[in-house]
Formats: sequence, structure tokens, C-alpha cells
Amino acid sequence: ILELLNQFGDEISKLIKEAYQECLKITCFVKNTKIEPSIDGDGNRFFEPKHVNDKEEYLNELMWAHYAKNHTGICIKYHFHNDFTKFADKTKSQIAYFRDIEYTTDMDVYRKNGAINLKDAFFAKSKAWEYENELRLLAYDPNGFGDYASIDAKDSVAAVYFGLKCPKEKRDEIVNILKGRKWVNEIRRWDDAKKTVVDIKEDHPVEFFQMEIDEKCFGKLKAVKLTV
Repeated sequence: ILELLNQFGDEISKLIKEAYQECLKITCFVKNTKIEPSIDGDGNRFFEPKHVNDKEEYLNELMWAHYAKNHTGICIKYHFHNDFTKFADKTKSQIAYFRDIEYTTDMDVYRKNGAINLKDAFFAKSKAWEYENELRLLAYDPNGFGDYASIDAKDSVAAVYFGLKCPKEKRDEIVNILKGRKWVNEIRRWDDAKKTVVDIKEDHPVEFFQMEIDEKCFGKLKAVKLTV
């Protein structure tokens, strides 16, 4: 969207660009299953894979090369609470929600139209990036005051994967910060005694994994769990 606004070049486009930069936050994640659930013949919800042959997210060697400084960095696995997404109300003027990126072969169509909708502005990307399976979190203040609340991701880190070349001192530092912390899983179950659906919270420890070359499969990675 910022590139398109630069191309328009008029004063209104400059003001819109400034507003986006000050009032809107986008955070990018990787998720190999679709965020919207599907329903099977028995009415059960399930999440379809975006691509049938996708590996686990942390096994994608291209992502390690492009976004973790060629394996010197880390990969963080999150498990967000059910109420992580927000919609504007009287007390908190904020909207925050997830949406999968839609990949297209014709990005030029947006420039030609001279107009763009919310989905295409923030959730469209060239087909060349499809291997990322990107999921974006969009957060903004719909009233345009410019002071959105910070996003509370407490108790959401489920695991950390250390790259092949991640320095030992950095690994030890991160382990020391997160060791002993928990992540919370919220499950909805039917309570026979109460005859209603109840929310149950389960605590799980943060796990740590070292990425290694899989010697059995050329060019593949594997994650080895660390004991801390």
C-alpha cells in the first residue's frame, strides 16, 4: 500500500501514507494451515493445509535463510489466546485481527485501478512469495487517534527453535529468559454436571529445540529438543 501511495504522489496520498505509518501496526507470521476452519460432514471443525506437501513451519529452509540471518537467528512458535483478536468497543478503541495472505500473479492490477480495498492493501502479495504461507496480524485505531494500545501476547510463546549457526551465548541467554515460563492453552469442553460449555486453561512449559542437518535426508532439517 505504501508503494502504491508513493506512485500516486499527490498530497492526499502523502497524508494517508503518514496516517498508516503512525496509526497502524502489521505483524507477520507463518502458518501452514488456513486460519478459517472448514466443516466436515459430521459438523466438526478442522483446519485445511494451505499446501498438501508443506513441512512444519520451522523446517522451511528458505525461511531460515531469508528471515533468520542465514540460520544465526531463531524461530519462535506462538500459541495465541482465543481473545487475542479485538474489535472496537466503548473502552478500547482498537481493532486487531488475523488474516491469511492471498498470493496473486498480477500485482499491477492494483496500480491500474487507482483504488484499493482493505484486503488488497494489506493482505495481497506476489505469487513468488507463496512458499512463506504468511499470516498477518493487523491492528489499528478505527477512530484515527493515533495511539493504539499495545498488543498483550503474555503467555503466548510455546517454543523456540535455534538456527544451525545460532551462537551458543545467544541461545543460553534466550533459554535463561524463558526457562520456567508457561504458555496457556484454552480448551472449550462440555461439562456434564453443569450442562454447559466451559473454558479450561492448561499450562505448558516453553520448549526449546536446536535445528540440525538431517543426515538421513539430504538438504533437510530436523529439530532436536533441548533439555534445560
